Amino acid sequence: MLWDVKARLNLAAMDQDRPAGWMIDLLKKSDRSFRRVRRQPFRAVNKDGYMVNLIKPRPKSVIAAEPTRLGDESDLEAAEIGNLEWLVSSPKFSQVVIGNNGYPAAMVCPDPRAFAVHKIWMSRQPDRDPLKKQRDRCQALTVAWIVSRYFPQYKFSSSELKMFPKSIIDNARHDIDALTVPDDFE
Repeated sequence: MLWDVKARLNLAAMDQDRPAGWMIDLLKKSDRSFRRVRRQPFRAVNKDGYMVNLIKPRPKSVIAAEPTRLGDESDLEAAEIGNLEWLVSSPKFSQVVIGNNGYPAAMVCPDPRAFAVHKIWMSRQPDRDPLKKQRDRCQALTVAWIVSRYFPQYKFSSSELKMFPKSIIDNARHDIDALTVPDDFE
């Protein structure tokens, strides 16, 4: 979950009086087995190993304090990620989805092209954990393939992804243009 601390967070599930650990409680409404990971307070995991990370852009100012939790100490604490403002600044994709209970909900996420470009950039950071680098690259190329396959009108171009430096786009395009997918991938 990407938390833009500059914007107000509006969730339909938010009550007037938030519980102390309301983010983890919200996850438990979808799956009761979600638990916060003690050594990684930004992460919750369920019994099937599905992980949800709460992330936010690293503050630009070391002086101005920004919140890192939506609840108290028992709740998830946002991990600060460098250059995440690229995703926060990207165009938003919004779609109404229908939940298992039959109710509609608005799902809003960053432009998937911006997600792919940011993940490619992260996979190339020299100080990043090698396992995370590999996961970042796989996620990026999977999303890039989905965009090229199902949204061909969306191009990975500097003019459409102005929130990134041109060099970042050019480097990402090299990987995306070389993308090959096995025939039985679908």
